[in-house]
Amino acid sequence: MGSKQAAGPLRLAELRPLAIPTRDEDPWDHGELPHAVLNLERQTALSECRALPRLSVVERRSLDGAKESRAVALREVLLELLPKDLDHPYCSALRALAGLEPGTGGRNRERRQRVAGAALGTEQYFVSTRTVRRRVREDCWPWLFDRLVEREVRETPTGEPFSKR
Repeated sequence: MGSKQAAGPLRLAELRPLAIPTRDEDPWDHGELPHAVLNLERQTALSECRALPRLSVVERRSLDGAKESRAVALREVLLELLPKDLDHPYCSALRALAGLEPGTGGRNRERRQRVAGAALGTEQYFVSTRTVRRRVREDCWPWLFDRLVEREVRETPTGEPFSKR
């Protein structure tokens, strides 16, 4: 996942390119945040993340600071950011991609993309899987990243997120 070491202070400018696709040529599922959301049920995949577990909102939930404990804490934080009762198309699309929506659990990635397309489109307009990938890269990942940053700022005891801890 991330190429940076897990030591030292984490800054927002360093986190964003590690967390989500930032260039147009980046794949739709590039970065730690997509990797974590698309693999919510796989603790091994979550423990591969290097930057997201360093967030204080994740660190404080970690029982002992071990890699496995941080993976569980990261999963909890992401589930809180994607609640069932949030009526937002980006949330519904990301929940479908994560396998959290009805009919998506245990399905392959293409089937999940079709369900996400239903959340991003309308009854009259079918959203293709290619369009889903583009919309997720351009809209959904930044939306989720912003929610994560808001949570980090709100829950950081010092009031200075992404600084020395």
